[in-house]
Amino acid sequence: MSTASDPIVRFEKIQKTYDGEHYVVKSLDLDIERGEFLTLLGPSGSGKSTCLMMLAGFESPTRGKIVLDGTELNNIPPYKRDIGVVFQNYALFPHMTVAENVAFPLMIRKTPASEVQDRVKRALDMVQLGGFGDRKPAQLSGGQQQRVACARALVFDPKLVLLDEPLGALDKKLRESMQIELKHIHESLGVTMVFVTHDQDEALTMSDRIAVFNDGIIQQISDPQTLYDEPSNAFVANFIGETNMLDGRVMSLNGDHCQVALDRGGSIIARQHGELQVNEPIKVSIRPEQAHCVDLEADVQFANQLSSKVVETIYHGDHLRLSLDITGNGEDRAGFMVKIPTNSLHGSLNGGQPITVGFHPDDCRALSVQ
Repeated sequence: MSTASDPIVRFEKIQKTYDGEHYVVKSLDLDIERGEFLTLLGPSGSGKSTCLMMLAGFESPTRGKIVLDGTELNNIPPYKRDIGVVFQNYALFPHMTVAENVAFPLMIRKTPASEVQDRVKRALDMVQLGGFGDRKPAQLSGGQQQRVACARALVFDPKLVLLDEPLGALDKKLRESMQIELKHIHESLGVTMVFVTHDQDEALTMSDRIAVFNDGIIQQISDPQTLYDEPSNAFVANFIGETNMLDGRVMSLNGDHCQVALDRGGSIIARQHGELQVNEPIKVSIRPEQAHCVDLEADVQFANQLSSKVVETIYHGDHLRLSLDITGNGEDRAGFMVKIPTNSLHGSLNGGQPITVGFHPDDCRALSVQ
């Protein structure tokens, strides 16, 4: 993957509205690096799929321009953009064989017949379907159909491959297998891929970078670990992975940390993200795996401690999820979540049992609510 100084795609001040009033994409600036696997992640209606459709040429920007490898795309039809697309429903032609489906992009590009057979064979071999060329799509499993769709998107050596929630229709086990397979294809070919999903685990598993969308705006774009460990705001922290959120106000600032007065009562010390102000309302994010039961770890000292009561204990094989009420009044039925290794619990935790939660200042983030 190259550096950001040589982007293959550039969105410049892109806006999109369908009714002239509500903008589904709001002044988007985005560089996609050559050879990277970029995921556009966000909830339904956040603008991620619209961006992909504009890049593919199936939607037109209201304002701004999209540039692919130095060429402005705004007035270029989809079939002339040198972009491969994989759809969630595969979009295979049912009356064609697998080989004919894969060959279709070559035929509309008037590729010499002498090259077509070799290219189709190479593409099918790449997705491990070398012996399936004579079959019809109806004779294939969902995972095999998805592989055919990938082969068709790659057969003409496009500059860019777009994947619009391509794994959404697969069951969990097959979806996880296809995640690894797509990642291997990307690594072996080095082609730039842009992937759209609302599945956070999928994005964290597959991506070089993730752009988190909400309300038509990129909230944060970074590599998966930075997004998870250093979310820029409360939305990103909530959307990427699982987190606990505590409401409070900044009491004082001290370098990278701040003291927070919690709405539930008491105070904690947290790492601050961005430029927070004294008395500013904030949310403090603590991942369940970074919170600890002080009662079970007597040899560890935690600067931040909260009293709580057990709501329920949920068994997950290698770990337990503890749902705790930290309000002290029984109203927090959603629970403050803590993950602990199954073998760390000796005996049982009963509903209503008092327990103290502890966490380190560097393991929690004070985030703007804006």
